[in-house]
Amino acid sequence: MLLSPAREPTYRSLPVSGGSQTNFTTFEKAILKGQNIYELRLLAQKVNTIFPKTPGVESKGPFDMELGFKDDKIWLFQIRPFVENKNALSSTYLESISPMIPPLRFVPLSTAL
Repeated sequence: MLLSPAREPTYRSLPVSGGSQTNFTTFEKAILKGQNIYELRLLAQKVNTIFPKTPGVESKGPFDMELGFKDDKIWLFQIRPFVENKNALSSTYLESISPMIPPLRFVPLSTAL
């Protein structure tokens, strides 16, 4: 379920020469293809099924994942249980920019935020 779209004007890439570099993009052009998004959904299903049963993992989710795409193939770099930042929970600023959404309320993706 998409709670809110997230997009930044930059993304990271891994050049053949090594290291990483920051690239700039516009919001008019999608970075991911439809197939990439489909693969992300499949990965999320697998993670939610397999990872909570992994020895040493004491969480049923959510999970913090770092991943990327190379030649349209998804690569999982790292996964760990998501740890909530207690300081962020008490931030008045973060509360002021986070709208309260009633449980079970569905917002069409075409809705302007």
